[in-house]
Amino acid sequence: MSGDFANHSFINTVFPQSVYQTPAGSVSRNSLSPVGFFWSASHQQIYRELAKLEDQGLIGSESILQARRPDKRLYSVTDLGEQHLKEWIAQSCEPTPIKDDLLVKIFAGRIVSNQTILAELAHHQKAHQKKIVYV
Repeated sequence: MSGDFANHSFINTVFPQSVYQTPAGSVSRNSLSPVGFFWSASHQQIYRELAKLEDQGLIGSESILQARRPDKRLYSVTDLGEQHLKEWIAQSCEPTPIKDDLLVKIFAGRIVSNQTILAELAHHQKAHQKKIVYV
């Protein structure tokens, strides 16, 4: 594999994946928001990484003129970017420790009523359903 894609930053792998999640096959920087469900990146980091990806030929972009707003850039994955993404997906990765209050509550839930745990699960379900509507 050319380059060390496994050590690229998160945005180097999530951005190309995000493009495949959109019908048009291209995304703007703002459409990476759903990625925040499992990883966060600052606007500054996203802009910096998008520039690196474009310099490496992994993505391309076009400027869209907008009236009364700053121009928007739409990004799309190049053939080289798709190749890198496929290679990265095929590589093994190590499990990451999960720190989640809900999992601890479920683990220790035997000391409270079923209704208490079910109420907490319902709360989380509602929160996730709101996020899904956003996507």
